[in-house]
Amino acid sequence: MIRHRVAAVTLALPLLLSIPAAAQPVPPSGPPVVLPPLGPQVRQAERDAARAAERATRVPRQEEPQTPSDRRSPGLDDDVTAGIQQRQLEPGLRR
Repeated sequence: MIRHRVAAVTLALPLLLSIPAAAQPVPPSGPPVVLPPLGPQVRQAERDAARAAERATRVPRQEEPQTPSDRRSPGLDDDVTAGIQQRQLEPGLRR
């Protein structure tokens, strides 16, 4: 029985301590800050930034799937790379 009372007091104590702190008035922070009106360059920059962010989040449209032969460069063909490797090996084999 005593454990229940101790547990209840332990749980209720932080709640009781927070009530007076929340009831205190908040002092004013000072005079309000008034910003000058924005110029046309700033407004245009904000619009450009919003458009750029929209383009970045936009899903790209689906293009036609490319075959592997369309994506690869002709200079990276197996015959070309084998020929380059063979040219590099020939001077070493002559010794």
